[in-house]
Amino acid sequence: METKKNTHRKDCFLLPASLIQRHSVIFLFLLAGVLCFGQNRERTYTKEYDLHFHMTDSTALFPWRVNAAYSLFLLPFSVQEKKGDRFLFTLLYPKGHLFVDRLRAELDQRILLPLHQEETGEITFECKTECIDHFLLLLSGISAGEEVLFFDTIRCSPDNALSSAHASIPLDGVELLDIRIYAEGQKDTSAQISFSKLDLTIGRLPIDSFAVRELPPLSLPAKKPKTVPVEKSIGMDFGQIVGIGESVHENSAIRDFAYQFILKQAELHNRKLVLFESSADRFLAYDKYIQDPSFLLDTTDLYLKETHHFAHLLDQLRAYNAGKKGKDRIRIFGIDLNLNETYRDTATRLSNYLTHLNLTLQSSEIDRIAVLLRGEDREKPILYLSEKKDRLQELLTAGTYRYIVHLLNLSNRIGDELTSRNIKRDSTMFENTRFLIDNFGKNTKTTVYGHAVHLNILSTYPAVPCRPLGNYLKDLYKEDYTSLLVLTDKGGAVAGDAHYNRTKKSLLLPPEGSMEHFLSSQGCGSIYIPMTKDFDRLVLSRFKGFQHIMQEFYPSNLYKRHNGIFYIEGKHEEKDY
Repeated sequence: METKKNTHRKDCFLLPASLIQRHSVIFLFLLAGVLCFGQNRERTYTKEYDLHFHMTDSTALFPWRVNAAYSLFLLPFSVQEKKGDRFLFTLLYPKGHLFVDRLRAELDQRILLPLHQEETGEITFECKTECIDHFLLLLSGISAGEEVLFFDTIRCSPDNALSSAHASIPLDGVELLDIRIYAEGQKDTSAQISFSKLDLTIGRLPIDSFAVRELPPLSLPAKKPKTVPVEKSIGMDFGQIVGIGESVHENSAIRDFAYQFILKQAELHNRKLVLFESSADRFLAYDKYIQDPSFLLDTTDLYLKETHHFAHLLDQLRAYNAGKKGKDRIRIFGIDLNLNETYRDTATRLSNYLTHLNLTLQSSEIDRIAVLLRGEDREKPILYLSEKKDRLQELLTAGTYRYIVHLLNLSNRIGDELTSRNIKRDSTMFENTRFLIDNFGKNTKTTVYGHAVHLNILSTYPAVPCRPLGNYLKDLYKEDYTSLLVLTDKGGAVAGDAHYNRTKKSLLLPPEGSMEHFLSSQGCGSIYIPMTKDFDRLVLSRFKGFQHIMQEFYPSNLYKRHNGIFYIEGKHEEKDY
């Protein structure tokens, strides 16, 4: 066994549904565990966390999750079979698969351990493989403060017969046990991995001898933290750089609040730089639109057609900027880089923007760079941008020119291998955020609006255990960065459905032990509440990323992740997407 202390991956991401559209339904098998609250059945850790890999017919409350960074390697075939008294779940890679050249997968499970006084436990993992180069069991012990207390790597060497790997694990202070199974097959070779069971002991006792632990409802001391009505708190000054992290995408109550926050903060606190977790190249046109009264947006822009509410925000920002000088105007930029695509896609979209812009400018220099961006030679656009720097800065503005050069260089540097690009998503968003603050945010304050899994300062669980954008920002800007979580109790959210179409579905009602239930039960309507030491504990909170699945609430320490929470009362019916 190899042991490392307090280590984690640098980057992670929430994968856009478009990337996995062409891949295996096995993804759904692993994610779409069926909730069964209220059913009368024996509850054990093995059943609730699917430790014996029933997978496709499992009724586990907490199904195994897939590390979406490896979604391109998700396999087209799976086999679920019963061998005597146990199930055997197999992932297969057939040589010659259209999209990938080997088997590669990572599954993750995080277990809320029973309360105990034991210092050690044991894990036993039964499996078999064929033509596998790397097969690892990655174990993390996590405290109530979401601190990684230990990290162990077990290098498994099974063959085509079922065999077991064993390891002793330290449990002192450990409340969450994170288990990741990573496998990589031989290149251009048919391969498979089969899982039979994963058994845990706490001390000398099997984990199923303990009652399945549930987090109790929040209870606060008589002197509760002060809450502030949203109407008042939206005008508070939250410092130099604030991250507004939504727990779900495209919930109308959360979105409407975020847009109001952006406008109010610009008016009251000179927060004029606004960054979105969205496509950097697309937002160049949106920023141009709110700066230039004569600029017209591309009528074929599908994003604006699908999200009319964002088009309305652009009109509000344009009206705000009207008549103001440059330093007093709001600027908006995207910080994401469409990492499910390649440098060629980045260059093509930048070419599209410049071509549209040149309908008005009629510049030979703009036309030339637009043509070069569509060519195969990656050096020619950069050389031409350098050669015509003064003229292009005059046409585009110096800041926009520098951002285009930055995006081209960054997209080229991170390479075209899609898995690697996606793994680097948070660090890429950080590089873009830092560039924009350095170039546009020196004399103003900044709002970054995106998913809370990126903007919190601690962890991206339950997306993938890795370093989030907010952690990078906290390291660089220290106390100048404030992370704020935005929650709601009901309404809808947009994500991919079973056929990978983006649809809006109703949110599950918050369970009694969740932060959402606690805040809604205060009877104060929409409020802001600072995260004080009273909240330094594990609590359930909603997370919904790119896929509609039945599990929406996960344990985390919100005090360690965020500086405060906006709770927004939701709407029952949402028909705007």
